[in-house]
Amino acid sequence: MDIFKQKNYLIVTVIILIILNFGILTMLWINKPEHPKMPNRPQDRPNEQEHIGSLLKQELDFTDKQIHEYLELRKINREQMSGLQNDIRDLKGQMFDKVILGNDTSISDSLLSILLDKQGQTEKLTFQHFTDLKNLCSSEQQKNLRLLLHRLLPPPERNDGGQPPPPPGESGNRPPPPPR
Repeated sequence: MDIFKQKNYLIVTVIILIILNFGILTMLWINKPEHPKMPNRPQDRPNEQEHIGSLLKQELDFTDKQIHEYLELRKINREQMSGLQNDIRDLKGQMFDKVILGNDTSISDSLLSILLDKQGQTEKLTFQHFTDLKNLCSSEQQKNLRLLLHRLLPPPERNDGGQPPPPPGESGNRPPPPPR
């Protein structure tokens, strides 16, 4: 095969590839799939409060007044938690900027201390939120709350060979663990 035929084959091949690429890009652009919309954040859902209210009424037998009080407490908790999470995000940004932009790859004790303090505050807020929820409950509702929390947040598996504690209201008469 002479060089002119090879050159012609090469030109034809390149033209075909360009046309195919252009056709594929056009098809992708015209028929591009709809990106699924990100679900709204939970606090933005319009029926979220109704859902929480029905859950509290069903699981804990809350009255309308208790539901309203809980939703107010929840709103305050979310605002406080959002502020702390923003602070934590900013502190982590500073920490990573220090690594990426600077030559110092060690984390400063002060930055770490502030970050740990903010994380501790979020844990305290969570604990206080559940304490406030418990305080809204009557003694019978507190028993139901304890069972509900135990169902939603089971105790962690223990690594010492022992068994996790039984749920509230259940006896601890479980068979012994299998031998190892």
